[in-house]
Amino acid sequence: MGASVSLRYSESFPKIAYNACRSHGCTGKELAKLFDVNAKTIYEWAKKYPAFRIAVRKGKDEFDCDKVESKLLQRALGWEKEYEDETVTVKEGTDRDGNAIADKTTTTMKKTMICPPDTRALIHWLGNRRAKRWDKGISVPSTNSNLQIDAKKGSNVQVNIQKLSEEQLESLADIQTKFLNEEETVMEACVG
Repeated sequence: MGASVSLRYSESFPKIAYNACRSHGCTGKELAKLFDVNAKTIYEWAKKYPAFRIAVRKGKDEFDCDKVESKLLQRALGWEKEYEDETVTVKEGTDRDGNAIADKTTTTMKKTMICPPDTRALIHWLGNRRAKRWDKGISVPSTNSNLQIDAKKGSNVQVNIQKLSEEQLESLADIQTKFLNEEETVMEACVG
């Protein structure tokens, strides 16, 4: 199989792979479709041909920096977008001779869609960009003084609910409900 990989590979592939990864963030499977080979071949080319490996890595890095990071920052800071909303009103009736007529009116209004800043995206952005300053962990306050959840960034919070009292379980459910409601509010605001 190694010989067939070498015969199939072309010196033009690194440039093609770089452009695909740079513009679309292609995965190994997507590159395999592009080159009409299986995904294993892409990984073999990356091992065997440094130019191909470097081109794929550089393309993906640039895609992440230019597209994904900028969208995360945009989400963290919030955004506004102006658009025109067109409404068509049709009034039907009859003329003097009894023929059906329709009066069509089009109204155009300028509107602004607003997506407010997202606190979680801000924390994520700052936690990565200013880790020492912002990696202070997360504390979820509770109305119940017996239940306090603290977590460091990147850690999983595990709560053994079998050992919690009825009051603590209710408090945990309140925290979850509050969090889900905040997420819904933000999503609704962003959708318009």
